Amino acid sequence: MALALVDFSAEEKSFLSDPLAEQALARTGVLLDDLRPKPHTDADNPSRAAHLERRRQYKWRLVRDEFARLQAHAATHTASPAGRRASDPSDLVRASLEASLRRELAAAASTLQHEWQAEARRQQIEHRHASALSARMEIARRREHELLAKRKQLELRAEMRQARLAARAAGGAAAEGAASAAAERAASAAAERAASAAAERPASAPPSRPTGRGSGEASVGWQRAAKERLARAARQRKEELELQRQEELARKLAQKEQVVEERREQLAYEAQQRKVLHEARRLRHEEQKLTAESVEFEHRLALQKELLRKQELAARERSRHTHTRGGATVRENENPNRGGVQDDGGLPPAAGAKDGGAARARGVELEERRAAEERTRIEKLEARLQEHERAVEAQRRKEAAELRAKAALKELKRAAVNEAHTMHEAQRGHELAKQLEAAESRSREVKQKKQAELAERLAERRLRRDDVADNVERIHRAQSYKRAAIEANIRAKDERSEARRQRSEAASAAQRAMQAARIRRVAEMQDRLDAEMRQLSVSSPKAAPPAKPSPHALIDPRLVAVATGASPRRRVGAGRPSSAPPSRGKAPSAAPSGGHKPQQSHGAPPAARTSIADRWASSAEMERLARHQNEMLLRALEREQEREIERERLIASTPAGPDYKRLLKLLDLERAKANREIKRMAEDHELALARY
Repeated sequence: MALALVDFSAEEKSFLSDPLAEQALARTGVLLDDLRPKPHTDADNPSRAAHLERRRQYKWRLVRDEFARLQAHAATHTASPAGRRASDPSDLVRASLEASLRRELAAAASTLQHEWQAEARRQQIEHRHASALSARMEIARRREHELLAKRKQLELRAEMRQARLAARAAGGAAAEGAASAAAERAASAAAERAASAAAERPASAPPSRPTGRGSGEASVGWQRAAKERLARAARQRKEELELQRQEELARKLAQKEQVVEERREQLAYEAQQRKVLHEARRLRHEEQKLTAESVEFEHRLALQKELLRKQELAARERSRHTHTRGGATVRENENPNRGGVQDDGGLPPAAGAKDGGAARARGVELEERRAAEERTRIEKLEARLQEHERAVEAQRRKEAAELRAKAALKELKRAAVNEAHTMHEAQRGHELAKQLEAAESRSREVKQKKQAELAERLAERRLRRDDVADNVERIHRAQSYKRAAIEANIRAKDERSEARRQRSEAASAAQRAMQAARIRRVAEMQDRLDAEMRQLSVSSPKAAPPAKPSPHALIDPRLVAVATGASPRRRVGAGRPSSAPPSRGKAPSAAPSGGHKPQQSHGAPPAARTSIADRWASSAEMERLARHQNEMLLRALEREQEREIERERLIASTPAGPDYKRLLKLLDLERAKANREIKRMAEDHELALARY
């Protein structure tokens, strides 16, 4: 192993040196060479090298996952105490783990088998399609060559017919010579065309049959003339085909250009339409904004008018009150005597006249002030009205300017579209020439790209085929290893079951020997008791004879209980059906033939003979009971084994999910119940044997 770990790193060597790693390699079917780093032999093919590296990492991941699973399994088994019985929960868990591993292995094997079959079917279908495609292409090529040969033959026949008709119409030696030269040339041209067609035709195509009709009849001159005409017709045909091909190519390019131009115009129109819509939306927003501003301005103007009206009313009210107070003052001044007497305390009239003049002056001053205020208010109102008119006029001018700007913008856009269309028309010729030049380069590039893709697909197909074969081989190795491990486990279980069976047989034989010894001891005690009774009867003949014992007085109550089916104490597990055979309750009528016969004297009472016979019958009955119990237990085990097979089949047919987990729980409950039933049956059998 140390020599095999030469190319690995220190960490990989420490990992692969673990015994569980070797077991993981065997369980996954991965070879050590598959994990070894590969040298860079495929430097010219980096994709293959990358694929091989990914494949190696995938196998490393498989081995590491299996190693972790084995470590968890080993930790679970080392944590459990040794010496458990087969019916312990750990054994049940181990059995369920083994069953789950078997199911997982079978599912993985079936999945890989299905994948391999699907890959094989896909490859067969691809090969069939490729062969069918090549066959169709070959058939089309053959038909094309046949049609070309037939067309050339028909043209040659038509030209030869025309040459013959011309020669016959001309009539003469010269015409005959010319016709013979034309025929010769036509024959040579036909031979050349046949040779060229044969060279162009593939090897699988059938050879064309040359038609030599009229060749022997035409002369040399007629053949030459026909040959020249055929060559000229062939050149014309070739030129026509070339012109048709160029026209077709130009037409296709023109159609393509037209489609591209229409699409470009459509895109330009859509872009222009989007711009116009955006501009209209912007203008609409501005119009809404101006409308809102004008409404706000009108509202503000109305508020100002209302405020001016209220101010005017307040000024009028103040002037009215002022005028009222001034009138009262004037009236007081007009009555100087009353005023002088009451207010001035008897002032002279000159003082009253002076006060009246001051009041009038104050009234005049107030009137002038009110008039000035009124003029100022009117001037302000006129100024505001003029300002409003100027704002409305400015708004009108602004709207007119916007309309003129919109019209100018439309004109500019229309001019831009026309200029773009003109420039595009100018560029079309240049682009058409470029496209004609790029068509051939694109065709070459497409051909090279297709060839490269075909080579890449072939390489990928080979890699997939190698991967599938490697997976199949690895799965076969893993299956063989797991099959060998399962067979070894089954053999170990068989050996353990055989050892348990031998131990149980030895224990049952020892128990039967102990029961036979106990029966012999009871028989010897009965014989001694009978001998003592006979001696007592001989020594005292006049004494009263002892009472005759009951036939059941000298029989063991346990044997009576077994024979009659009764028990002096409560049976364990009462209520369950007894596992004893139906003949248990019947007392045998005769002792078994052969074997040990108890010694009896001539005068033995009939009760002693009945007791000994019952003991021998009980021993035979016990043996029959043991055999019957073993048969019952074996049948129960066989039924449980059949049920386990059905459970495994049901588990394998159920898909993964909640139903699968629920089914596992139910089957575990059934297994536990079956184990309890078998243990209870064994305990009942032991109790039944213990009663003898």
